[in-house]
Amino acid sequence: MTRYLLMAVIPMSALCLTALATRLQEWPGRPWTAWLAPGLAAVICLMGLTQRGHLVALVEHRGFLRFLAPFARTIQQDHGMLLGEYSRLTAPLEHMFGVTALGLDNERKDDYSASERAWETIMRAHPDQPAFFMTPFQMPRSDRFDFTLVKQAVFKDRKLQQAYNALPKRIQEMPLSLSLYQMTLKAGARPAALATHVM
Repeated sequence: MTRYLLMAVIPMSALCLTALATRLQEWPGRPWTAWLAPGLAAVICLMGLTQRGHLVALVEHRGFLRFLAPFARTIQQDHGMLLGEYSRLTAPLEHMFGVTALGLDNERKDDYSASERAWETIMRAHPDQPAFFMTPFQMPRSDRFDFTLVKQAVFKDRKLQQAYNALPKRIQEMPLSLSLYQMTLKAGARPAALATHVM
């Protein structure tokens, strides 16, 4: 929807339609006046949907929670905890499925050393809980942890492509590959120093 339609045409149309509906009772004896307001409302709605049907019909990320459910079940089997490399993928697992999770802010911080030290401290404090690492990227490497692939799947996402200064019209299919690894501490790794200050 353009800014002009949003700020001017649509509010003015709604005000005019409301004013017309309140004046209809002053025109007795004309049966067509009863249908005038609903008819005009339908016309305004149809004008707003012209060449915009895809904005109403497209549901972005449809089925994403269904896609994440098997990952959540795998983690929760033994009350596991999750370290997620992409916080936007970790958050639904935490808030929708109740997974104990920590998301890494990989968009702004690409140095994971402080997070790794803190996660090692957490793993040592909870040796009875299995730890997992989830990532949409390549296989992880670390001096502190070993990773064993547990689950991998591809989500076929459909997303509306943004358009600069224009109405978005293109819908792009974007496959998302997600991998879940079980984490174990490397043999002979020394305990991390106190890491409470890094998180």
